[in-house]
This record gives sequence, C-alpha cells and structure tokens, in this order.
Amino acid sequence: MEAGSDDVEFIAERLGGFIYPKFQPSFDAMLSTAKLIEYFSKENRQISAVMAELPKTSIKRMDIECPNNLKGTVMRRIIEENMNNPVELIDGVKVYYKRDWVLVLPHSDLPQIKLEVEASDEPSAQKLLDLYASKIYDICG
Repeated sequence: MEAGSDDVEFIAERLGGFIYPKFQPSFDAMLSTAKLIEYFSKENRQISAVMAELPKTSIKRMDIECPNNLKGTVMRRIIEENMNNPVELIDGVKVYYKRDWVLVLPHSDLPQIKLEVEASDEPSAQKLLDLYASKIYDICG
C-alpha cells in the first residue's frame, strides 16, 4: 500500500515523525500533538498512566569508523554469526534476542557503521553494544 493511497490515514517513521496524508503529505508536529490530545480525551486517560504501562527499555547508539570497502564484510559477518537468531535485513542487519535487538547499519555517505541497541535494561543494552562494537572493531580496525 502506498503512502498516497486513499486508505492510508497515518504514517510513522522510526525517529518519531508522523504524517497524516489526508491532511498534508509531510511531517506535522502540531497536528500530531493535537491528535494525541484528542486520543487521550476520547479514551479518558492521562499520559502518565499510559507511560506507566509501557515496558521499560534502554537504547544505546554508537558510530564506529569503518572504511567503505569493509562495510560489506561487516554486514556479511554479522549475518553469518547470527544464523540461529531472527534477523531482519530491511535497514542494515537487525538481530533479535527475544525483546532485545541490535541494528548494524552502514552509513550511506561517511566511512562509518551505525550501531543501535535496544534492550530491556541498561546493563543488557551496554553488553550488546559492547559485543557488537567489538565485532565491528575486529573487522574495521
């Protein structure tokens, strides 16, 4: 289904941008805020109550210098080392560990690998970040 389709009412992207294509086909923070307030009003709920229900997570990010000619090697090695884990190949290589995950994404312009981790707590996130940073440093130097 295309974003411009009449059936699409809402689009969200991973960095927090929201689009309501029937209103305008671009990000709109003010409309997003109004829609959020409208939702909480209709549901008779407070934001703090909803936030308390959300699972706690820890997110860590890191950019690692890596020559462009080694980025493919990094990606291939991460895939090969994770044959027993669910892997998604949409944005880079995303490896799942139950609720936790690691995203290894080659930067499109700079000689860097972007490493992003989400885990159920701070120590688990740091452990995954350190593990994958070490793997990338081993290849990129």
